[in-house]
Amino acid sequence: GEGVVSGSGSYAYEDVVTINAYPNYGHSFVRWEKNDGSVIATEPETTITIEGDTDLVAIFARNQYQVNVGATEGGTYEILDDAGLIPSNYSHGFDYILRALPDPHYGFSGWASSASGLSMIGNESFAQTTFIPTADVNYTAIFNELSYKLNIESTQGYSVLTESGTFPALSNIPVKVEVAEGFVFDYWLDPMGILADPNSWQTEANISRIYPYM
Repeated sequence: GEGVVSGSGSYAYEDVVTINAYPNYGHSFVRWEKNDGSVIATEPETTITIEGDTDLVAIFARNQYQVNVGATEGGTYEILDDAGLIPSNYSHGFDYILRALPDPHYGFSGWASSASGLSMIGNESFAQTTFIPTADVNYTAIFNELSYKLNIESTQGYSVLTESGTFPALSNIPVKVEVAEGFVFDYWLDPMGILADPNSWQTEANISRIYPYM
């Protein structure tokens, strides 16, 4: 911990002297000690009676903060210290890594927090960023389901065809074609295997299979 003190000087025997300890920002006063480690006070301002040469040390500690992190549906997160380890506590002024981990077919949208929490973070839009705690803070990783483009085409001979479009990644979309007079349905050309039944004129498309390895 860090801080400054007052009260040092030359005094007469049995003088009563007031000493003060002032912690720096992000630090707290813990106690006054003698050189032998014995505690003489736990308040930053105290008085001592001079009985001879006296050496005192003010003990300060770096503040520890409560850091709570959560995530919406579609992913999780991890926090690491600068050594790549999961921290057991969060100290004032230290750098920590905050990482959002989307599930398949989800994307990271940003980190949510209070205004003061966002001021501690390197970049709220980055899935991996750093933060430097200066107070208790809450973060939430925001995830959103992705959307994929489905193109639907047909050769000649249809009267009704489901329109192409962009659909939620985890959805199943009804797909159908109605043939024109004088034609018969044969099959859907489905190289990605997204249709429930490519041999039926009316079926469903599993949109997640457009990018199955995400």
